[in-house]
Amino acid sequence: MPINYQELQPQIHTLGEHAVQREHSLRERREQALRLLQQAAAQPQRLRERIELAALQDPRLRCAAPAVEGLTLHRPPPHQDQPRTLLAADGSQIPPDRHAAVEFALLNVGLIEMHPQEAAAPQEHITTLLLADDEDHPSGAPLTEEAVENRRDILERQVLARRAAQLPGPVVALTDGPLELFRETGQPELRQYLDELRSLARLSVITAGYVEILKAQLVVRALELLILAEDELGRASQLRPLFGVDDGDLFRGLLDVGERSAVFALQSNRAQSYKDELALHFFYLNVGRPHQPYLARVEIPAWVAQEPASVDLLHAALLAQCALLGSRPYPYILQRAHEVAVVRFEEAEQVLLMLQRELLSRGLDPGSLSNKLYHKQMSHQRTRYGR
Repeated sequence: MPINYQELQPQIHTLGEHAVQREHSLRERREQALRLLQQAAAQPQRLRERIELAALQDPRLRCAAPAVEGLTLHRPPPHQDQPRTLLAADGSQIPPDRHAAVEFALLNVGLIEMHPQEAAAPQEHITTLLLADDEDHPSGAPLTEEAVENRRDILERQVLARRAAQLPGPVVALTDGPLELFRETGQPELRQYLDELRSLARLSVITAGYVEILKAQLVVRALELLILAEDELGRASQLRPLFGVDDGDLFRGLLDVGERSAVFALQSNRAQSYKDELALHFFYLNVGRPHQPYLARVEIPAWVAQEPASVDLLHAALLAQCALLGSRPYPYILQRAHEVAVVRFEEAEQVLLMLQRELLSRGLDPGSLSNKLYHKQMSHQRTRYGR
């Protein structure tokens, strides 16, 4: 049946009326958030104390925390050379499918290497890892799609550390997305991931996770603690006095083109696993153009955050990379890594054929796809895997 547009029209009209009212309320909350940011910049210790008190009562609290720099800092683009080497890794995967003829998963990580001070073309490296049965999972648990994605994040750091160990410094190494693992992990997986980060730390690699933000609220969630009453701090993760306001509302007006914010620490229950040199930090960076601000969140570990020269080098490298893609700023080297890593469906089918032939050669039943998957493939024409 088609949509009943006649019935829908008055509902759309009502939604528009409510949107005007919401925008008025939201404007007031944005102004309040900006005032709170100025207050917190003048008294950062008070904000730290509120965060510590709330975190003790509510372990689910996730927010920014003051580090060393002033909260309203807006640092202009640094005047310095590009790093000697710039690396970026991005992964794609074929997830396990219980309906496939042979159940397997595959990871494909693309590594791009650039030397900005030289005229040489970027170098491409590919690492492919087949995960064919549950024993490949470090926790000994079933090989789920989530587990495969965690293995991808581990492998991305492995290939970065492996290549960085062969190069003179300074090396800047980028990945797409947060440094913090958000998916559920077993302890062996988490330890392996942290070990790979420590490998990068031992090599003094300036590593960062690049996150395109739309509605991030880490700083806003911290400012809300200044509004809540003492007896409300235990529910800080649930109460939203500044609902609808996000960090972009704070920093789009504060950061000029090319400027970065202060470096913030990250307060979260999960972040407690990232200790000492791995402690998670971030800053916001305006990679947009005049009158078209565009913010990214750049996540960095403590060994980078504690070295101003490393932060400056990362700042300069990201601006140069984002400028290469014009009006849609994004690090060029990360885009290249993604393009290299993508697994196409015909490639997945070729892997499946190789597995079936191997099983047949050993006198084993290669299996066949389920009827459900057969009809699903007949009705959908996807061309590639991606994350």
